[in-house]
Amino acid sequence: MAYALLGLYEYEGWSPTCQKVYSFLNSMGASAQYPAYNPAVCWAGYLDVVSHTPACDYYDAVTAGILWRIRQNHDKPSLAFSKKVVEKHWDKFMYWGVRQADYTPVEDKWATATVCWLGRLLLNYQEPLTRFTQVLRAIGETVTLYPAVSAGHNIAYGEGLDFQAVINPAHVDEVLLEPGYVLNDYVAVYSFTPVRRHDKVRWRGLDYEVLMTQPFSWKGETAYFKAVCRRLLG
Repeated sequence: MAYALLGLYEYEGWSPTCQKVYSFLNSMGASAQYPAYNPAVCWAGYLDVVSHTPACDYYDAVTAGILWRIRQNHDKPSLAFSKKVVEKHWDKFMYWGVRQADYTPVEDKWATATVCWLGRLLLNYQEPLTRFTQVLRAIGETVTLYPAVSAGHNIAYGEGLDFQAVINPAHVDEVLLEPGYVLNDYVAVYSFTPVRRHDKVRWRGLDYEVLMTQPFSWKGETAYFKAVCRRLLG
């Protein structure tokens, strides 16, 4: 799908059809069966276009490279996040497929095409410069993201990844009595990083669970994300 989309983009540019296809595929988020999936990293090896969900537990690593030009021009948050993940786990992304939960290779076979495309991503990468990234550089704080990799009552988290964010106290009208949470400690996290619901954020040594996320757009592109989080105990 990524190859076909790239061909469409090269032929038509950022046409309404190209925008619709990219938005549809890139908005397939995590599911109960595949809770670790984050399309901002790259796309799953199989996608169920009927149910609009990933259909396997691994990433097709080459798609991170195939999509670099489209993301550089039209989806800078996904580009920056993908590059950060690939750089941190570069040795694992030399294989054609990596598990969504921990980036371990699906098969012990290096893939030349994957390495070449990821090389293009890294060689052509330019740090996004927007009004919001300027704000982050001026007043942002370092926060650590721990992605949720399992669903259910006891959520497991993957390896941490640092990012910049502006943190403000938040107020939530509805208070739910649940074990394991601080009832009156909520924060709003404004960032350039596409965090997901149920991910964990560590700020100033304290852990918070992401309750909801909301993207904010400017001129048709995502400018930043707001995540409302509540404090975790223990």
